[in-house]
Amino acid sequence: MIELIFSDSGAAALGIAKKTGDKSSLCDIEITTDLDGNEAIETLAPEPYAGPFIDGDFSDVASIWLMGDVGDISVLPDWSSRLRLLREIFDTHEMEPDDWIEEEGQRAKAFVARLEDAAKNGESVRIWWSDLADETCGYYWAMNILQNAKGLITSVKIPRIWPIEDGYSIVNGTREMVPQDFHAMLKWERAIEPAERKAAALHWQHLVSENAPLRAMINGIPCSVPDSFYDYILYQVFPDNNFKVIEAIGRALG
Repeated sequence: MIELIFSDSGAAALGIAKKTGDKSSLCDIEITTDLDGNEAIETLAPEPYAGPFIDGDFSDVASIWLMGDVGDISVLPDWSSRLRLLREIFDTHEMEPDDWIEEEGQRAKAFVARLEDAAKNGESVRIWWSDLADETCGYYWAMNILQNAKGLITSVKIPRIWPIEDGYSIVNGTREMVPQDFHAMLKWERAIEPAERKAAALHWQHLVSENAPLRAMINGIPCSVPDSFYDYILYQVFPDNNFKVIEAIGRALG
């Protein structure tokens, strides 16, 4: 089985939740940003995870940072455009790109080939996603590849709010999930029938044909939008004095 997920942090948590496999290289990272936009990054040793576990091996987990809601999607899965986008993001944040950008491109190519093989040979695929624009676009992109898959294709769509023992929890996509969440979310797993896969594939192909600068969730559906779509949010949170880009982004997300 392939466990497909669209965030690296979510993939790490999902890997921990699997019954078997080497998990020694995983760690927690805490990133904090003050009001001036200065970041502090601390690596934390995770507590040993004692379950509950999901059947399967750590190697089942396959993450891909598709970012299908941003930029040129007409050439996917040619990852040269994705690598350019990653570099632009690094430049915006005044960060030096690391070797991992090239490694991410090579890993993504290998994963797409694996997903295409799974569609042909009948390997089952389970997709973890949420209603965030990037993850929803990832889901529709995957449906385009898997629309005629011979094996079982299932979906676990993560709700934004779910009850916990002392109230409720709000999770912003798979990137905020912890290992125990994955076992709890299995109750929402459902099979995706071929007709539904093909309908989603057609919608993705329509988005590709439009190839807008951005894609956003409108009434629960990923739609092509202009690059000024989120400007009204940014204008509301821009400080009156000089500021760093990351500060404006942090305020907008908040």
